Amino acid sequence: MSIKYKVINPLTKEGYYYDDTTDKMFQRIIAGVSWPGERPGFIAVIGEEVAEQPPYGEHGRKQPDVYLIAECEEESTGELIKRCLELKQKCKVSTFYGYSKYDQNMHFLALLNKRGREENRKQLSIQTAPFSDDDFISYHINVLLERLSVNNKSLHLTENSKLPGYLQELQGGDVHNAKAKDFPAVAALGFAVSALTVYEYKQNNPMALNNDEQNNIYDPFDNIRD
Repeated sequence: MSIKYKVINPLTKEGYYYDDTTDKMFQRIIAGVSWPGERPGFIAVIGEEVAEQPPYGEHGRKQPDVYLIAECEEESTGELIKRCLELKQKCKVSTFYGYSKYDQNMHFLALLNKRGREENRKQLSIQTAPFSDDDFISYHINVLLERLSVNNKSLHLTENSKLPGYLQELQGGDVHNAKAKDFPAVAALGFAVSALTVYEYKQNNPMALNNDEQNNIYDPFDNIRD
């Protein structure tokens, strides 16, 4: 897999991401992250396909299809963060979304980011996913089920993905009370797809900028100092 950002407007740096393995063009590439606990943590990288849309308010406007580009599962927080940084570079991920309540995982990330600033290394920022003020993920599951439905299929997973199996674990369960810690893979996918669903793409949106420009993205724990 090789993803490149191709600029079509040198002044605004507007462009698209091109995957030369699948020949798909994406207007945004983001990722969802769910921390490890009793189950391994998970990263889901999602690309939103370039789509010509009617103007706002006109009939026929719909959400673009989204595709799973990469996934990763790790037992430890440190390894998960390391893989996030690798995928950020490899897949041109602009933004990572997750459940960013300040817990031991976010504290560990803040310490790594502090060390990264001191050593001039890459850092990682986790932005709060839509409607993730608590650990419950019923909203995110419903977004996934809607996008996977036969009549409205707009989410496409890869053939060798582990995610279909994890989604099947929800069948017959209490979706309303499902938590990220119990279904980290589903949570990671839901965080990413929900962000693309809620935050609609607009030209010159910071989420659409290339990866180098995203290095200056706001870090909610940037104020942590000795």
